[in-house]
This record gives sequence, C-alpha cells and structure tokens, in this order.
Amino acid sequence: MRGHDAGQHKGDGQNAAIVALAVLTALLMFGRLGTPPLTTANEGLYAQVAREMLETGQWIVPHINSVVYFEKPPLLYWLVALSMRLFGENATAARLPSALAGAATVSTVFWLAGLMFGRAARIPAALIMATSLGFLLMARQVMFDSLLTAAVTVSLAGFYAAWRLDRRRFSYLGYLGLAAATMAKGFVAPALVVLIFLCWSASARDLTRLRPLTPLGPILLYLLLVAPWHIAISLQRPDFVWFYFYNEHIGRFLGTRQPKDWRTGAFYTPFLGLLLLTTPWAFLLPAALYNALSHRRCGPPARGNSNFLICWLLVPLAFFALSGNRQYAYAMPAAPAVGLLVGVLWQAANTGSPSPRLSARVRAPIAAFLLLVAAAWITCGLKAGVPGSSGERAILLFVGLSAFIVSLSYGLSLPPSRGLSPLFRCTAAGAATAWLLAMLIFRSIPGIQTEEPLARALIACNPPEGAVVAVEGRLEDSSSFLFYLPRRLRPVFVVEGRTGGDLEYGSTDPSVRRLFLSAKQFAELCARREVFYLTNNPPRLPLPPGMQKIDGTRKKILWHRTALRPPTPRPILHQPLGSPGALLKQRNSAALPALCPRKSPYSGLL
Repeated sequence: MRGHDAGQHKGDGQNAAIVALAVLTALLMFGRLGTPPLTTANEGLYAQVAREMLETGQWIVPHINSVVYFEKPPLLYWLVALSMRLFGENATAARLPSALAGAATVSTVFWLAGLMFGRAARIPAALIMATSLGFLLMARQVMFDSLLTAAVTVSLAGFYAAWRLDRRRFSYLGYLGLAAATMAKGFVAPALVVLIFLCWSASARDLTRLRPLTPLGPILLYLLLVAPWHIAISLQRPDFVWFYFYNEHIGRFLGTRQPKDWRTGAFYTPFLGLLLLTTPWAFLLPAALYNALSHRRCGPPARGNSNFLICWLLVPLAFFALSGNRQYAYAMPAAPAVGLLVGVLWQAANTGSPSPRLSARVRAPIAAFLLLVAAAWITCGLKAGVPGSSGERAILLFVGLSAFIVSLSYGLSLPPSRGLSPLFRCTAAGAATAWLLAMLIFRSIPGIQTEEPLARALIACNPPEGAVVAVEGRLEDSSSFLFYLPRRLRPVFVVEGRTGGDLEYGSTDPSVRRLFLSAKQFAELCARREVFYLTNNPPRLPLPPGMQKIDGTRKKILWHRTALRPPTPRPILHQPLGSPGALLKQRNSAALPALCPRKSPYSGLL
C-alpha cells in the first residue's frame, strides 16, 4: 500500500507540474499579445496581406496595397485572415496564429521528450522551450518562423515516432506537419527534414531510418495538401512559376535573388541567431552536447536519440550558413533540439548526485551568463535617467534583468550538495519573470518601430472624400501605417520606392504602376488632390510646397497638404484590378512602354 500511495503521490505531483507548465506557457505566449501595436516592417506587411484577402475575397494570389506579393506561400496569411475574421482586425488577432504555433512547438517537445527519454524528461524540455526568450519574442510576432518551426517539429516528431514505434500511421503525422511547413515557408522545409534524416541515417549507417519517409499513402496526402494552391496560382499567374520556384528558392539560396532586398549576413549569423533565440539556455548547450555524446556509449537506443538531436541541431545551422541569405531568425527550426538536449541534461542532473565534471560544466556557463547580465544591468541602470527612447528602453532592460540577477544569484549560492536541479529551476524562473516584467512595461517604450500613432492622427483629421495618402520610399518601411488605415484611404501612393524592395516585382504590373510615383509625379498629384504624406524623419526627398506637419515619431513624420486646384474628374484610386486574363492583355498591350518607361529586370519573364 505504501508503494501504491507513493506512486499515486508522484503521479499527482506530475499532473500538478504539467498544469503549472501549461498555465505558464499560456501566460508567456498569450499575455498582452496585442502589445505593442503591429510593427514595421514584417508584421504590418504580412498582416496587411491577410487583411486584403478578407477585403477582396482573393485567397489564391496574395496582394498588398493591391500589388501581387509572391514571396511566401499563403498558410500564415490564411490563418491570420481567419483569426481577424473571428476576433477583429487588430494586433492580437494578427499575432494569434504565431502564438498558437509557439504553444504547439512547446507541446510537441513535451510529447517527443517523453517518447525519447521517458516521462521525467517531458517537463524540463518543454519548460526550457517555453522560457527561451528569443523563441518567445519570435512566437509573438506576425512572422513565418514560428509557424515553420512548429510544423517542422511536428514533422520530425511524427517521422521519429514512426521509426521508433514501427507504426506507419505516424508517417501521416510527419507528412501533415511537412505539408504545413511547405505551405508556411516553401520547399526549404522538405529540404531540412530530408537532410536531417539523411544525416541521421548516415551517422548510424542504417538506411532503414529513412523508411518512415517512403510510404505512398502519406506522400499522396502531402501532395494533396500542397499541390492545389501551387497549381491554382500558376494557372492564374504564369509568371509565378519562375519567381517562386527559382527566384525565391534557388536564387535566394545562391544569393542571386532579384531584387536583392536583404543583408547577406556573416557565415556565423545562424549560429549567433540560435544563441539569441534560446537565451539563456544556449549557454548550457556545450554541457548538453557533452552529455549527449557521453550517452552515445550507453547502447544503440541512447546513441540513436543523441545522434538524431545532434543532426536536428546542426543541419539547419549548416544549411543556412551555406546559403547566400543568412538571417538570425532562420535558425529557429533548430531551437527545439536545444530544448530537448538541455532537457535531457536537466533530467541527468535530477537522477542522483551529478559528477563534479558535469556540475562544473553547468555551473560555470550559468555564472558566465550571470556576469554578462550583471554588466548589462549596470549599463542600463546608468542610462535609465537619459531622456528619450534610449532611457525608456534602458528602464525596460533594467527591470527585466533584475529578475535574472536575483534568481541566478540565489541558484549559484546554493551548496553543490543540493545538486543542479535548483539551479535549472532558478534559471527558468529568472527567464519567465524577466519576460513577464517586460510585457507589463513594453507598451510605454517609444523605440518600437510602429506607425500606428500616425495612422490614428491621420484618421483624427477626418480626411474628406477624394483625399489620398502617400508614403515616402519603400512601402514595407511603412507597413504598419498601411495596416491601420481604413479601406477608403487605400491603396496608398508610393513615392520613389518602386525598386529594391518587396514590391518591385509586382510593381511591373501595368494595372498598379500608377501607384508608384516619381517625386515630380507626386508634386503634380499634390497640385490636384488633398494629400496626406508619410515621410522619414527627416524627409529623404524634398517636400512639395505647402506641406504642414501633423504629427511625428522618432523615425516618421506625417504631413498634410490641401489641393491648389480642383481635382481632375479622372479617378485615381479604387481602380479594379480586373481578371487575370485582362491583366495579361494589359501587360502585353502597346501601352506597356508608356506605363513603364524604365526597362524592368523582369520584363523578359512577364
């Protein structure tokens, strides 16, 4: 009876810990999700694409500001549009799919840790994933990376379960996740998953580990989910085939994509990105890798698990390091491997007294992290009284880092005889508390790049019928301003911002070429129409005469100018785009040279 009572007590403790983990994850992922407003450039851009799907009913061909936008598959747009239809056109609804994807990643890591290492590893691995600060930041933005990471994690977990349990039905889960990843960010997802399994099989010299990827039924399910949209959009827009399949995939990997609207990044950028995404746990990654490599000597099952996680960790980093386009966020699909590896390390620290070598490999990185946090904390404290946005950001970091200072100091002060588990718990508590404190005061930070206050200032002016809105430079640099404008003030004009950005390819379409103006054309427009004009601070282009400032932020200024003479009767805004066939006729018509006098790099493809 005593053994039964002890087992029941242990089970109740596990259940309580799982409930506590779920509550904490919900707070970290969804608390104050609408704070701050949508930001520029990516959040406003992707949310506006989804919003225009709702407004136009065009769910196949993505548009922004009525301009086609082929860069990414539509799954994120569809989910954001569905969320906004249910909960309104606001920041919370736009970010909800990414936050749900982050929670799905934590849940999948919880399940996979139990499958690979037993029930005791589930909570540590999931808690590490939920308290990785960079991962939390990315999961609370309208970005593709959180959705891609969740889908890749589900796919790898499904294929691993199919191999481990020898059950074919888990291959359906693997291909379901792979289809979602493909529809989230293209064919980079299948490349990563296949490369991870190839490396894992090669490390064991066992091709049977590729068997979960080969059943015909799951492959047909993948094609059934992925092919229809690609076929439909290719039929509507034949130019999609070159731009999406070559330019966005092969060209982006080789660094030859046109236009080149990104910074290449250094070779080490993905590795540094993983460090930022999994802070503070990345400091324990060397100890976790040492622990995993030591497990390889314990027998085939442990060796197989360790090799799988190491391949999962290294393949995405190597893939993007060799790519011609390197971004910090691209390392995010490798973040769940860090959670699992460090979670196993935590589990090892819980079982008996850890060896002095393992204890040193854990305590020393945490102490180094504490020194870095303390240095940043002191620096922010000295800047906290500085006026302006830098002082406000210093206060945010000072308050958040205080939680780390207290929690890590307490954990390191405990005697080694207490083991390593209290130190792990203090690290998790410090990360969670720092994030919760940051959420409470995030709204007051003026350094966030959002044009939502300027959009509110424009709406407060009650623009009359016929007034138009224009932005200086590339539209993506003012994307949050576009999202917060009412539909009657869109599409907006883009002044000297057609080339070198996300909309360069779509701007070659004759039906929307009128939206992209030179400085001279914009001055002529100002003489005919009442104009609201958003510029950089200070403006990069000369302002037309008579512009009056309405409001401004640290990076943007909103101007207003009334028309000098009555507007011409010819309509400028709200011209319908027409059917795809009509667009192709316009594109091939004799009027094209007049509409696009400058030769486009895409002209041979259109």
